[in-house]
This record gives sequence, C-alpha cells and structure tokens, in this order.
Amino acid sequence: MYPKYLYHAAQAPVVVYNKAEHETLGEEWKESPAECEGFLDNFTDYLDADDGLEHELKIQVIGESVEGVNEWMNGLLRLEKMKKAELIEFAKKHTDMELPSSLRKSEMIARINEAAEPAHES
Repeated sequence: MYPKYLYHAAQAPVVVYNKAEHETLGEEWKESPAECEGFLDNFTDYLDADDGLEHELKIQVIGESVEGVNEWMNGLLRLEKMKKAELIEFAKKHTDMELPSSLRKSEMIARINEAAEPAHES
C-alpha cells in the first residue's frame, strides 16, 4: 500500500508513492528499519545490559516497538485514503483517542494530525 516510508541502513528514510518508485530504489531499501543491516547495533547497550531480561525477549520488544512506530508513520501518510471506520480504528490504536463516528472525515483527520504533532513547551 502506498505511499509508505522506506528505510536504508546508511541513508535517511524516503517516502515512495508507488511500486515503480519502490523498485527503482533497489533491494537495500526496506519497509521497516528493523530489516536494515546493522539495525540492532543501535541497541547494544540495551541488549548487553544485565537487567534480567532474556536477549531474545529484548529483540522482540525492539522489533514490536519499531513496527508500531512504522505502522503509525505509514498510516499518517494514508489518512486521506482511509474510510471513516478505518480512521476511528487507527486513532484508537495509535493515540487512544475515541473519535465519534458523527464527525466529518476531514475533522477526524485533523484530530489525528493534531495528536501526531509534537507537544511544544512554552
């Protein structure tokens, strides 16, 4: 499903809008940063810490966290393509926000985008 982010081990993420753009980048570009070569090298302190958690469990936690963020970021790219029911589900899953079904689709999207904005401290 497009658009979506693609990731590279040594380059900044990019957004692709169709299969042709995706294929043009080549096999080194992945649909998740967790698939990139050397990804777990970013977490050596966490993985090596003697905190009582098994190594495999730590890898699973990292993978699930990254996939959740990846799903959120790609979803934000596709809000306009979602139906109202999908927007309600997306908002609940990723922001814990209950969107009333009586809202217009544009208002739902605006609320989700507002929730996605980083908080600014005054």
